[in-house]
Amino acid sequence: MGHLHYKILPTLNSIVNGILNLKEEHEDVCKGCALGKIAKKPFGHSTSRAQEILDLLHSNVCVPVTKYLGGQLYYVTFIYYHSRKTWVYLLKSKDEVFSKFQEFTAEVGNLTERKIKTLRSDNSGEYNSK
Repeated sequence: MGHLHYKILPTLNSIVNGILNLKEEHEDVCKGCALGKIAKKPFGHSTSRAQEILDLLHSNVCVPVTKYLGGQLYYVTFIYYHSRKTWVYLLKSKDEVFSKFQEFTAEVGNLTERKIKTLRSDNSGEYNSK
């Protein structure tokens, strides 16, 4: 979460017993501070757009803060890009993602009589298992 600035650390000797004698000089960058400031590069912009139903969908698996009724700990979303319509399926474990995708595919296939053309995800491995 953070720490005291290095210029304050030497004054701790007069306040707290057992603190090492720290110098005010500081040569290195704090590793925790440096890692906290690192940011991922943004994804490139896509030129493809959804023109028809089920042309482009996005999927993501999320971990909520608390458990849902029935003990579900995760949920997977399927978002249709053209209208932003979102489907949410609750999961007890991440290994249920593919079976929920198959269930979703069958459901929207029956409703629209079309197949999903492109599925995007954040590439975190939900669809890479055996």
